[in-house]
Amino acid sequence: MIKRSINIAMYSMRRWLTNPRYAILFIMQILLMWNTFKPINSLCISTGVRTNPLLFMFYSSNFIQQLILMAGIVFLFANAPFIDESGLYVIQRSGRRSWVMGQIFYIFMASAVYFLILIVVSILILMPYGTFSTDGWGKIVNTLAQTNAADKINLNFMVEYKIISLYSPFQAIFLCFILEWLAASIIGMTMFMINLIFKESVGLVFGSAIVLGDILAFNILGERLYKISPASLGRLSVMDPSKTFIYPNLVDAIIFDVLVLSILCVVAIIAVKRKAIEVKADI
Repeated sequence: MIKRSINIAMYSMRRWLTNPRYAILFIMQILLMWNTFKPINSLCISTGVRTNPLLFMFYSSNFIQQLILMAGIVFLFANAPFIDESGLYVIQRSGRRSWVMGQIFYIFMASAVYFLILIVVSILILMPYGTFSTDGWGKIVNTLAQTNAADKINLNFMVEYKIISLYSPFQAIFLCFILEWLAASIIGMTMFMINLIFKESVGLVFGSAIVLGDILAFNILGERLYKISPASLGRLSVMDPSKTFIYPNLVDAIIFDVLVLSILCVVAIIAVKRKAIEVKADI
């Protein structure tokens, strides 16, 4: 069953190569990142100092940028669970359990690939003026974190001193990827599960609500909501390893995400047994 499920997940991944909506999604995200990182490249040119290119965790730690990144996840899974005529044939041949497991694998894979692509692109954007041979984070990152240089160059996100004081660049980018991957998977699984039980538009509403939860926590409901807001838990800057504040720590955040994902997977497997499968167009 596992092999069939993986094949089903790979079939869904291959649709990225034939449907232009996926290309449009990545083009929009890449253009936004290029425009946002451009001031750092300009700073490197003016100072003659190269930067460490592992800066995606600072970009995604900004709640506005996180909103845009997670909105891309909602767009990515907007029509889940996708079933066309060939998909219906796959269900008949493989069985519902293998099919739903394949869709779950696809959501995890797609979430990981989405952020891996964006992290790699962010590195490529900075690499013409970047180097991995910096001493720790390097002069550029330390200057942006400890002075008002970010405001002077109109950088649209903060280079958080908390992150550079707690983690090495490779530790930070790894933890950033894990947190964002789990957050994106929760959004995708929520939309998938809701769409299985109700209608496609309902899953879109729930996915959007999860994304907006981070904005509500930041502006209205307070930081205590961070502990149960998947989109907030995707931001490395929210983590509090010392447990001295009301913010979540890494272990609690990962446990919460894994627990929620486990519940969503179980509910989806149960729901698919009782729900009629409808053919949908991939738009």
